[in-house]
Amino acid sequence: MKDRKYVVALIALVIVYVFLEMRKGESLDWTASFHNRHSIPFGTMATHDLMKDMLSDSAVESSYETVYEIATEGEERNLLILAERIAFSDDELEKLLDYVNRGKTVIIGGKEFLGGLRDSLEFTPLVTDPLLTYDLEAIQENLAGESKQLITTDLGGVAKSYSFSSVATTSAILSYNEDNFNVLAKNEAEQPVLLEYKGSKGRLILTTMPLALTNYFVLNEETTSFASSVLSLFPEDEPVLHVEYYQLGRLESQTPLRVVLANRSLRWGMFILLFTLLIFIFFESKRRQRIIPLIDPMKNLSVEFVETLGRLYYRQKDHRKLATKRVTYWKDFVRRKYNLRTDNLSNQFTEDLAKKSGLDIKEIELLLVSINHVEAGNEISLEELMLMEKQLNAFYGIE
Repeated sequence: MKDRKYVVALIALVIVYVFLEMRKGESLDWTASFHNRHSIPFGTMATHDLMKDMLSDSAVESSYETVYEIATEGEERNLLILAERIAFSDDELEKLLDYVNRGKTVIIGGKEFLGGLRDSLEFTPLVTDPLLTYDLEAIQENLAGESKQLITTDLGGVAKSYSFSSVATTSAILSYNEDNFNVLAKNEAEQPVLLEYKGSKGRLILTTMPLALTNYFVLNEETTSFASSVLSLFPEDEPVLHVEYYQLGRLESQTPLRVVLANRSLRWGMFILLFTLLIFIFFESKRRQRIIPLIDPMKNLSVEFVETLGRLYYRQKDHRKLATKRVTYWKDFVRRKYNLRTDNLSNQFTEDLAKKSGLDIKEIELLLVSINHVEAGNEISLEELMLMEKQLNAFYGIE
């Protein structure tokens, strides 16, 4: 009864806790993941859908390899690279520029550009509001407020303005080599936020507004056209590879457990299951076990019975009956222990018995001579009985 009270109390506690959690409402994740399977504000699920509409359903895929690996493998698709920080090694940068020079289009979006890319192409990026770049609370407040920044594009000779939340415009280009770039978009301070590199056969597009290509701004009526305009810089009839390595790495830890933990409903289901299992184990381990009585194994009375009969026949001097009983017991022993038939004591039987018992075949042949003599119905003398008894004891291993 006491255990049952504990179980009921724990179950009631779990139910109350789950009810409160379900009423609590899930807080929005403002992490900039740029991941194609994330529907959070700064994921790119909607971006991929937009590109599939603009290109085709099979024309957009993701990769978690470096630019060096992609170019080395002979990839021919155009590339989209989005990350908070863009940093290429010297080898990666060389492969990237060669890739663009082969006539490919590469769009790179980053709040910060580090390493050799800015030195090689001769431009200087600027983060205008570093606090807003990484403070999730500031991002949420800014999106809910009225802080706006006007972005003006010049694509195809047509100027157009877009009103962006300042969250998406925390970076810009402070200075650049005008011989190397065409400016495609500027902020209110006349600082470039979208540039095209001139020095290659293909197209290398740089933007300091990677968030403008995420779910939040792609789905926003005021800014969705900006995302469409930038993505339209990709050739319409060529596939695009979204390189997610520079934000997410290899992404090798996509195990079933990670998928379960990423889903709120599945996560809670797993927690409740584990908690219930722990309750069961706890109370089951405390359950009293009945004492199992020790049962003595049944005695083999056949040996005692034969020995008793043997003593009886020996006192009556009926040697043949005693010998017959001994032979019957021996045959039963051979059938049970060696799994041999004893209705035909042939040469094959002799060989099989010698192999299975490990005894010398000559000893077994002599024993079978005595047994055949008994089974022939002949009278058995005391000497013959004692000889057979000696042979049987040797067979049983009795000294």
